[in-house]
Amino acid sequence: MTRYLVYSAVGFVMGGLLFSYYIPKWLKHIDIREKSKDHNPGTANAFMLAGSTVGTLCLICDLMKGLVPVAAAAQRLDVTNLAFAAVLIGPVLGHACGPFNGWKGGKSIAVSFGVLIALLPVDSSVWILVISYLAALVLIRHRPNEKKTIYAYGVLAIYEGYQWLIVGRRAVALGILGICAIVIHRNLAGLKAEKENRIMQEQVEI
Repeated sequence: MTRYLVYSAVGFVMGGLLFSYYIPKWLKHIDIREKSKDHNPGTANAFMLAGSTVGTLCLICDLMKGLVPVAAAAQRLDVTNLAFAAVLIGPVLGHACGPFNGWKGGKSIAVSFGVLIALLPVDSSVWILVISYLAALVLIRHRPNEKKTIYAYGVLAIYEGYQWLIVGRRAVALGILGICAIVIHRNLAGLKAEKENRIMQEQVEI
């Protein structure tokens, strides 16, 4: 059990490194939290505000901080042990909470993709998420993008519920359900913040 806790803690710490905030600030002197509408230290804002080169670097770093600790754990631990669920959740929770950023983090999308990629070929849930996102792009054409994310992770959560109840793959399914809960919660919070900002702007204009 101790090894599972260690890998979970390492993943949490790595997840807390908000590369999409640090890298634009270091290389372009841009604070994407301050400049962006949603104040989110995430990859999408890094692309929009700091350019494609910096954005790509941020994306790679955010993917790797989910992929590296989980891939390392999957090679050394039993992925069918329920404690492995905490290993999967660690990097995503770290990014969402931002322990090095006053406990304020991002929406955890890129890092969660990194975690799911690390599970290949043992688990193919990442492809469910990719397909769900593509479907969301077709079905939900208007902004905000948070709605597309909530849809995609909602579909993934339903799939993992099936894996848990019917197939019996409980450890990985439990971890991914936890990831879905974190990402959906963070994006719902983003929708709420955007709505509040819009109301405030309308009041100022009046």
